[in-house]
Amino acid sequence: MCYLMMHAPIYGYNTVVPEPLNAIEQLPIRTNLNLPEGVYRQSTTANEYFRSNRMPTQVAGPVCNSSIQNSSQSSCLLLIGFSAGQIQLIDPQQKEMPNSKLFNEERQIDRTAVTCLRWVPDGCSFFVASHASGNLYLYNDELDSSTIAPTYQVLKQGDCFTVFTCKSKVSRNPVHRWQIGTGAINSFAFSGSTSNFIATVSQVI
Repeated sequence: MCYLMMHAPIYGYNTVVPEPLNAIEQLPIRTNLNLPEGVYRQSTTANEYFRSNRMPTQVAGPVCNSSIQNSSQSSCLLLIGFSAGQIQLIDPQQKEMPNSKLFNEERQIDRTAVTCLRWVPDGCSFFVASHASGNLYLYNDELDSSTIAPTYQVLKQGDCFTVFTCKSKVSRNPVHRWQIGTGAINSFAFSGSTSNFIATVSQVI
């Protein structure tokens, strides 16, 4: 089953669109997420034909990922989703041990597997995660996650979907929660000329 809905507009953030890298600067990254002990990186450049490095993850069971090239051209932010619901943000282009940040570390936001991750187009530091629970969550990678179970209030309702916002005095993740349909969300994608729609794919048993 497929749903198409508008996502919440994001304002107040300046977006820098990265320029294309030249042939020598390009650093294609491929990740193998089938290994429980970490993520493996393979890269090819004009000066370095092959290199493989293991990036240890803080949580076992990586199942999905999404990356975005930073405007600095020396950084590539990689999101990794895990089977227990956590999300890790790392920079695999760092030569030393990558800095990382964990979201939903205590599994207070969602305890089901992450099924898909996407950076919000032109959304600066925002990304969306879908879970097997049938929920979508909007995160801001500059905010901390709730250490206790979030309390939500309804922001908007429509046919087969409800948008919630967190009731908190301090801005924390998740920024929004979308409940769509009745089954697990297997995947989603941004759509429309301005990417202001989200198409979701779910399987109703």
